[in-house]
Amino acid sequence: DEFQFKIAKAKDLPLAWFELVLCPEKFQKHLETLQSKPDVEPTALQLIVSFLEKSNSIGGQAPLPDAAGAGGGAGGNQEDRKETLVQCALFMGSFLLWDLGLFEASLPAAVQYSLLLSLTKALPLSDLASSSSPSPSDSSEGRKGLISADPQCISAHTLFYQWV
Repeated sequence: DEFQFKIAKAKDLPLAWFELVLCPEKFQKHLETLQSKPDVEPTALQLIVSFLEKSNSIGGQAPLPDAAGAGGGAGGNQEDRKETLVQCALFMGSFLLWDLGLFEASLPAAVQYSLLLSLTKALPLSDLASSSSPSPSDSSEGRKGLISADPQCISAHTLFYQWV
C-alpha cells in the first residue's frame, strides 16, 4: 500500500509550451484563465522564457534540430519555427502590457534583452534610418521621417532604448 503511486490525470497537469503553440484554442483558453488567475502555470513569464529558449533566441544556444534530420534540407522549417516561437513570446509580452518593471524583477537579463530586441526586429524603423541625414542642416528631414514612422515602431524602439 505504501508503494502505490498516485497517477495524475492529464487535466491536473499544467499545459506545456508546445501545446499552446500547436493548439490555438488551448492558447486562447489559457490566456483567458491568466487574466483572472495570473499565477496559473505556466505563467505568462514562464511562457516568455520557454518560447525564447526553444527558439534559440537567447545568446549562446545551439541551433534548433531540423525535423527532417541532418539531411541537407533548406532551413525554412527551422526559421518558421523560430519565428512562430518568437511571435508567441512577443504576444505574451504584449499580454503583460510590456511592463518593464515586471520584466526586470522576474526575467533574467538575457531573456529581457532577447525579448525587447525581438520586438525591435519585428517592428523595424527602416524608413527612419533611410531618411536620416548626417549633416545638421538637413535634420528637418530626419524629423519628418520620425513623424511619418509608424507609432508602433516608435513605441517598440522607445521601449527597447528605455530598457537599455
